[in-house]
Amino acid sequence: MSRTANYVGLNARGRARVAGLEIVKYGLFEGAFFSYFPLCAYIRRETHEVVYIEFIQEEPWASGPHYFIALMDIYGNRVLESLWTDEEIDAQT
Repeated sequence: MSRTANYVGLNARGRARVAGLEIVKYGLFEGAFFSYFPLCAYIRRETHEVVYIEFIQEEPWASGPHYFIALMDIYGNRVLESLWTDEEIDAQT
């Protein structure tokens, strides 16, 4: 059985929330098994204002970690629409 790190990313609701915003990589997350994944910020092109920042919501293990990404605003508040449900996470792992 092979072990791998899996980047699942944003769910469809999170992707819809950032549609039309510019993506800027602000960090690199070091995952298991020497894997690296970018974490991004989303900014308004007109004002260059940061709107959302990605964070790792969950890291369940199924033949390796699965990294589920969600959004927070610049004040650290989680964007509820971007959060993965337990059912969605179970279906992906």
